[in-house]
Amino acid sequence: MLSLETPGIGARVKTADYGFWQQLLAETFLSRPMVPVVLFIDDDELARIAPAELHPAASLAAAVGELLFLSGGRNTFGRVRHMQKVWQQGDQTLPPPTLPVLALSVLAASRMHRDSEVAANNFYTRLAQALVPHADQEVTANVRAALREAGAFADVADMWRVLDRWLKSLGGARGVSTIRDHPGLTRIGYPLSQAVLRSSDRARLTRFFAKLDVRTVGVPSASVLLSYLKMWMSAPRGLSPAFQQLVSDPLQVELVGQLLVGLAEDWDGRVITADGLRRLDMKVALDVKRQRVSWVITAADGVDEDVLRGEIAAEQCEVAIFRDPYSSLYALDRDLPATTQDLTRGLRLVGQQCSARFSPADVVVFAEDPDAGCWLSCPSINPHEEHLIAARDDVVAALERVFVEAAEPGWRRVGRVGASQLLPGWKLYRSVVFADAGRLDAALSRTPVLRMSPVRPDLVVRPQLTNGLRLARHVTRFAYLSGGEPDLLLPSGQQARTVEAALDGVAQQPSFVASGFPISLRRIGPLTAGRHELRVDGEVLVFHVIDAEPRGGGLNRGELGWNSNAFLCDDEDRVEICGADVHGPPDNEPVLARRGQDETWLLREDGICSQIEEPEPAEVLARVCGVTPYYFEVTATPSAAWLAQRRGNAWQVRLLQPNLPAFGYLDAVSASLWARISGHGQSTEPLWAKYLQQWERHCGR
Repeated sequence: MLSLETPGIGARVKTADYGFWQQLLAETFLSRPMVPVVLFIDDDELARIAPAELHPAASLAAAVGELLFLSGGRNTFGRVRHMQKVWQQGDQTLPPPTLPVLALSVLAASRMHRDSEVAANNFYTRLAQALVPHADQEVTANVRAALREAGAFADVADMWRVLDRWLKSLGGARGVSTIRDHPGLTRIGYPLSQAVLRSSDRARLTRFFAKLDVRTVGVPSASVLLSYLKMWMSAPRGLSPAFQQLVSDPLQVELVGQLLVGLAEDWDGRVITADGLRRLDMKVALDVKRQRVSWVITAADGVDEDVLRGEIAAEQCEVAIFRDPYSSLYALDRDLPATTQDLTRGLRLVGQQCSARFSPADVVVFAEDPDAGCWLSCPSINPHEEHLIAARDDVVAALERVFVEAAEPGWRRVGRVGASQLLPGWKLYRSVVFADAGRLDAALSRTPVLRMSPVRPDLVVRPQLTNGLRLARHVTRFAYLSGGEPDLLLPSGQQARTVEAALDGVAQQPSFVASGFPISLRRIGPLTAGRHELRVDGEVLVFHVIDAEPRGGGLNRGELGWNSNAFLCDDEDRVEICGADVHGPPDNEPVLARRGQDETWLLREDGICSQIEEPEPAEVLARVCGVTPYYFEVTATPSAAWLAQRRGNAWQVRLLQPNLPAFGYLDAVSASLWARISGHGQSTEPLWAKYLQQWERHCGR
């Protein structure tokens, strides 16, 4: 039982219930370092965090009611104000003793809606009803008058400011404050701002901020940010119905806009899940040549390794991920075969730091990826680029109608044998290209089953320049060769829209059409060399057109060559020979191996293994180009069948020559390596399976 003396205010007050709620709210909302704190409370959230309470809202109201002067007018929250003052005179190691009052104010804000009794903007009536939930209308009216007319709520507004200062003083140790002043709602704006966003909404908005690239390009104004958000929300994003309704409510638009700007400015660049874990994307890797389908996981800055657990192919699975500095994908300690069952139902693997997921799909779009060396699933089509597209049998007819109406000629279905082996129950199409926005939009409008599928360009959430022939990249991101001016991508929802734009002050006629397809600025020209300014959708995009790469303006390439003394140099005045005299191809074709691995080996068809030492990068590359190469060359003899590399506990095995295994005598070094590597590698590669069988026979298993 917790008792507090309140000198000058009243007698001893028993606050066991208040102490329970104070501790519970602190543990729930103020226990995660560097995570934005949103004190979202509604009736469902109260039931979740206090499952033992039969009526949690009434329990919270009773706890706060023990400390109220219901007839105190301006001094209604006097006891709580005094508790806060005593806390401020202490060491302030614990949170301010005002959390139950603040939670009740957010609960009132979450209950605001239009009905026959209460207008949505009448916060004080809702708060009075929350403070005295079963009182008659007269008592409720008196409490409301005390809160608003008498000014009692000013104490609660001050409590919000004190909590904000305390969180900021700790530098994020108990969470990052999202409490904001509101230019119009100077008091009630605090609880209203917390009631706008559930923690799950805030987590999902980190994907929106990432799409906006606010860390690089900056945060637009509140009105522009809201317009982008509405277009982004035209596709399912998992946001709560309450938040979606608020975004569309003209009475709340100013509040929501200010909150979004604050969250975007404070965003740390991490895309997270509702439980605060880093969100990673699982993708399907499709290797048509080797007839294998597997899962890969995209890498995230700040997460070098983790162990993820979940169910794959109807079995419990544990996989360790390691950051590969030369790839956008994590290295895995085991293969993760992909099944059509997992494509259809989706996947989620969870670790200590991360959560990797793949959303359920009946259509999957693939694009070539240089890091994976195969086709990787992607969230949408890229206009004018070739794709592989896989679809479940039950949507194949609709998909082929879209191909006939909107795709460029040349697409075709992969043969039945190949497709059925890769993705049983699915069909696979190759050479699929979409180059006409109008035809694709019309075809999809007549095919409702595919309207929300990835067979459309990804939604752009703010104007951006793309493509074009860029020059002087070490100086600016936006310099282009004359004749190779960039394309413009505009935000668009599920339906195309017209957008007014002005290039160098000249209004563009006809207006641009935002459809997800790039708009060529080259066709407007010719554009003169120099600076150009494009005003569109409330933003200003600046780019430069130049006639040629400036002297020395490449990526610090220098002028490599040999001088008269046969020394390699980069002094253009001394270079006499550039290039090389090649008489014919080498007998042994070199292959590229990734740098930064712990071990690199060549595995021959007879089982003999040779370790390769990673050479130091050529000094001239670092001196002249300022870069360290990602790869080094390995000369492989015709008998070398595999390149094997280890990083941490993860082995990656790559086929070099499709030679059948023919193991003979194995020296101790080779036998030791096969013993270590036999549980790893490309388990779904038929030829690799034959090598493992040879090793097992060699061991007499």
